[in-house]
Amino acid sequence: KVIFEACEKAKNILPKLEKDGKNLKIIEKGGLGQDGFIEISLVLEIDKYWHLAKANTHPDNLSFVEKWRKIYKGS
Repeated sequence: KVIFEACEKAKNILPKLEKDGKNLKIIEKGGLGQDGFIEISLVLEIDKYWHLAKANTHPDNLSFVEKWRKIYKGS
């Protein structure tokens, strides 16, 4: 239930995030797969999840994810 709710809440911002990630070459040309969609939805929606996932996020991607969390939380 938690995963479904996170995906539902985040789905509207993901196309913009994905486009930005492709432009920065953080996300591959093919885009987010199902697992990527779920992962980024959880990261955006659930602070506790991001706190745990942050340790395993590549250092080059941290600023990207933080930027989009701020955008998401502000919307």
